Parts: sequence; C-alpha cells; structure tokens
Amino acid sequence: MSLLHEVAKATATPSDEAAEELIQLIVQRDAVAVVERVKRRLEADCSLDFDGLMLGLDRWLAGGPRGTSKLTWDESMGLVRSRLISHELADSVTEVLNVASFLQSRASFSDWKVVLASPIHVRWGASILHATGSIEVAEAGAVCRILTGDPANENTYERGSTVATGPGWSQLPRVTFDDVSIPLLVSDQGLNGRLPNSQICAQPQSFVEQIQGALHLASEFAPAYLRWVLGAVTAIVPVEKPANQYVSGSDHQRPGTIAICSGLSAATTLELLVHEAAHQRFFIFERLSPVSDAADCSLHYSPLPQAMRTIDRVLLAHHACVNIAACFQELERSGAPILWHGSEKQRQTSDRIRQMTTTIRHCTSLSQGGKALADQVLASSKHLV
Repeated sequence: MSLLHEVAKATATPSDEAAEELIQLIVQRDAVAVVERVKRRLEADCSLDFDGLMLGLDRWLAGGPRGTSKLTWDESMGLVRSRLISHELADSVTEVLNVASFLQSRASFSDWKVVLASPIHVRWGASILHATGSIEVAEAGAVCRILTGDPANENTYERGSTVATGPGWSQLPRVTFDDVSIPLLVSDQGLNGRLPNSQICAQPQSFVEQIQGALHLASEFAPAYLRWVLGAVTAIVPVEKPANQYVSGSDHQRPGTIAICSGLSAATTLELLVHEAAHQRFFIFERLSPVSDAADCSLHYSPLPQAMRTIDRVLLAHHACVNIAACFQELERSGAPILWHGSEKQRQTSDRIRQMTTTIRHCTSLSQGGKALADQVLASSKHLV
C-alpha cells in the first residue's frame, strides 16, 4: 500500500497507533517546512533585526522537529502557520515572534531581542501576550521579558509557567483530561471571522466542565473517538450559543484550533468535537495531497451546511458526518445513555451521508489523494446508512 493510501486509511476513521504515528510524520515534515520558510524570510528581509534568532532556528532544524509530539500543531504553531501560509502579510515581526515562541517554549534556544514598531499579540505558552516596546528572550529561551521603557509595566514570563504576572497578559481556563491540557483562546487569537456573529463565552469555567463531560462520555463508551478528538484538537475558542441552534467551526489556516458553543449537553458537545476533529484530520491529509483538481470550480449541493460547495468541501462534510454517525452508533452499542438508532438525528445524518455519497461517486475531478480518501470513507459508511 502506498503512503498516500496508508494516510487516507488513517484519516478516514479512528485507526491504530501505527496509523497515528504515520500522520504525525506528515505534521513533523510540515513543521520543518514552516521553520525553513521563517528562516528564508529572515535572510531576505534586512529590516528584521532579530539578533541571535537565526542561530536558534538553525539549531532547531539540525535537531529535528522537537515540540511536535501532538498529532497536530500546538496553539502557537497554529498561529504561525496561519500567518505564513494562508496569505501574504506585511507583519513579518509577528510571524517570526510566533514561531520563536513556539520553538523555544519547548526546547533550548538562543537569546535574542527585537524592538517593536507597533503593538502586537503573540501567544506564549498558556498566555496571550499584548506587547509594546520590545521583546527580549534570555537564558537560552527560558525567559521572555516585555520591555516598555517603564519599569513598572515590564513583564517577565518563564518557560513552563502557567501564569504570567503583570498588566500585559490575559488568560482563560484550560480543559484538562488525563494527561492532556487544552487551552481556551479568546477570539482575536482563535478563529476570527469564522463565526462572525459569535461572542466569547461569558462563563469559561462552565464551558470547561461542558467539554470535560463530553470527553468523559467518549472515554467510557467510545474510546476510539476520545483519541480521535484529543489527537487533533489543541485549542478551543468558547463561544456563546446562538438562540435555537448550536455552532462550531474550524479553519484550515488555524491548525488544531476549533470553536465550540457553550450551553450544550455532553452528547451534543461530543458530536461537535468529533465533527471538528474530523475537519482537523482532513486538513492534515490536504497537506500531503490535494483532494481535487484545483481548476475545477464546479459547485455541488452539500446538505451540510445546505449550500453549494466545491467537491473538496463536500468530501470534508461527508467525512465529518460519517464519523459522527460511527461515534454515536458506538456510544449506543456500548450502553451510553443516548438514543441514536431510529432517532431524528440518526435519520437526518444518514440522509446527509446518502446525498453526499451520490455526489462523490459521480464526481470526476477528485485527485488521486481525494479518491483514496473518498474510497476509505465510503467503505466505512456502508454500515451506517
């Protein structure tokens, strides 16, 4: 079996540890590509004076992609990739600071300092940094100092700390489950623009308990989907629940980061987590191979979200629906206190899967990778509808 087909199988539905490690290699390769791009940008832009940072990048590349132990990006690396890959931005300072904060929050690094021309937001460890003046990194990356020129407002953050002191930091609680810790992000560091009418959850601690309840449900009755979620989600933006609906969101330009609305039951929250984790895994597959012909702009009806979309987004939605159905079928089979078979939710999900299956089977513009992934997902869906 080719690498492409092996990754397609690992992406389609929950797999064994060997398959997870295979996907991890794809992420690590991408991490190296991002850091190399930062290095080239530093070399090409003489206006970026990061004394000592180039040496640190060289050291990291020479030692391999440390700090990528999770399946997808750490929240900092997600921010880096969104700024480097998604579009051309003039704010190279922010791009480089984000990649540096990711790398040296995990391993030894060189000392460096940069003077900021304007205020920036940088995620560092568990905190969001609102920096002005200059940033100085010392003690091989163990300490970050925010220097404003006013000693009363200077701020120091030590690597590994969970709380930073001073006026320049803001934090939300973290979701902890077993040995995994997932930070909650505010909107300007999360999925800005993906849920345009959303507001940050007013009770983040209650939201933490909501997410933990969903993870406990999966842990007891569908452990394969607990691994599915925890392996792909590295940060969550908690948003208020709109009236009479529930929402969630992902953005391929923000790897590992998802948005989930508050005020939901454990089962509904798990549905959204499985849905968005499926998207995150789909995005990883797209880093290895496009799923469709980029020249094909034809639109197809997708019952999720009831709109006309290109075939790659139909496949994205189909993949998520199949995994939701598989998860809830396993929950019910294992004795979870839910009703799936014969429910309106099961009927609606099955109808969506059937509609998208027909569209995908008749499509002629899927790439080799897209066909490999579609075949695996279609095979998994046969017993669900």
